[in-house]
Amino acid sequence: AEDGIRDAQESRGLGDVYKRQPEEAGEPLGCVATTFTFEPHFFEEECLARFLALETAPEDGAAYLIEREEKLAQLACAAVLVDQHHARGTRHLRWDLLAARVPGAILHAKVSLLLWSRCARLIVASANLTETGYRRNHEVFGVLDYFEGSEAPLGVLEDLVAFLRRAVAFAAADPANPGPAVSRWNTFLEQVQKHCRRWGARQPPRRLSKTRVFAVTTGPDRPNAFRQLGKIWPASSPPVEAFVVSPFFDPPGIPNRPARELWGLLRRRGSPTVQFEVTGEDTPRGGLLLHAPDSLLKAQPRDGEAQTQFRRLKLEDNRPLHAKCLWLQNRAWVLYQMGSSNFTAAGLGLGKTPNLEANLVYAVSPARNRKAADALRHAWLESLEVKGKPHFLRQPLDDREDAPLAGDILLPASFGDAIFGSEKPAKAWVELTFAGPPPAGWRVL
Repeated sequence: AEDGIRDAQESRGLGDVYKRQPEEAGEPLGCVATTFTFEPHFFEEECLARFLALETAPEDGAAYLIEREEKLAQLACAAVLVDQHHARGTRHLRWDLLAARVPGAILHAKVSLLLWSRCARLIVASANLTETGYRRNHEVFGVLDYFEGSEAPLGVLEDLVAFLRRAVAFAAADPANPGPAVSRWNTFLEQVQKHCRRWGARQPPRRLSKTRVFAVTTGPDRPNAFRQLGKIWPASSPPVEAFVVSPFFDPPGIPNRPARELWGLLRRRGSPTVQFEVTGEDTPRGGLLLHAPDSLLKAQPRDGEAQTQFRRLKLEDNRPLHAKCLWLQNRAWVLYQMGSSNFTAAGLGLGKTPNLEANLVYAVSPARNRKAADALRHAWLESLEVKGKPHFLRQPLDDREDAPLAGDILLPASFGDAIFGSEKPAKAWVELTFAGPPPAGWRVL
């Protein structure tokens, strides 16, 4: 876990998380991934190419096409599950593009699961499968490798395999007949579990010097993230400080439920503190506009000496912020959650229509394992003190990304799969599956 923190905490060249497998990982067997926004050419030419260890590149012409075809044909499964708002684009037919239709919400998780013959890699990230996500934004990645003799927690793998099963169910128009692509996905997950039965640690570490890792996922019929964090917190005394990095918050003008829930995790006595580290901009008339609503400040408990603080993130080379991080601590423990969850009600599993989200949580005792605690701190962005009284957002940012997009025309649920098939000699067809009559105004041409 500590190696994963160090190796995958920055966004430069992170297509390599699909390549830098341990030595002698063996032959690639398959991979599945989830994402909200998606660029098929980036996934195919960067991520898949690295996973397959292709020796040619697209500019090599026919040699590249032949090598790619041969190596893709050897995989048990290669598939990406994308939220229905972004499941489009030209792609090679050797890998599956699945659309997740989550009623009233979105698939926002960014999970990749890679399997070689002697190794499996689990990646949980804030970055979508796009070139911007992997090469420009400020993002955060957590990586766990499973192989013979590894200490990676099998409980995390099992939790996220179960999450991937729940997520792909939203791509099946007919649960009784999910279609070949969904069946390949689920069969591959079974293959991963079979390979990894003895590749990690079955029980959590007993010694306080060991890093503990957990999965926090949200979605329909799942506890919210705060409830899960309350169970994960390893100490008998609650945390006294919380730190939040998020590019998006709930709209201004309404009570901020995530902030209230966060205060509920902290100790009430003494001086508990919540610090929000956000982006901001200088205003023409002077002063600082923080990209956050003042509802974060209003959520602070009125009793006691609780403090809400704000800091402005120091972003290198004007890179956009897309990382989502939550840090809890007291004198004995540090808990660091990173992944896809923005600090919003939908992102943290609150309310009636929670998003499908996935996060990793690292728990470390700094007194017993300073090396791991320092690795976590190194994966946190730098910030600057806010001087004077800042201004807050009065309306949401235009690029808010954790809710269904208004105005998008989506394919109705009655439309199922479109499956391409072929036989020799040259004979090909597309088979369309319908789960009922289409709504009024829809036609098939």
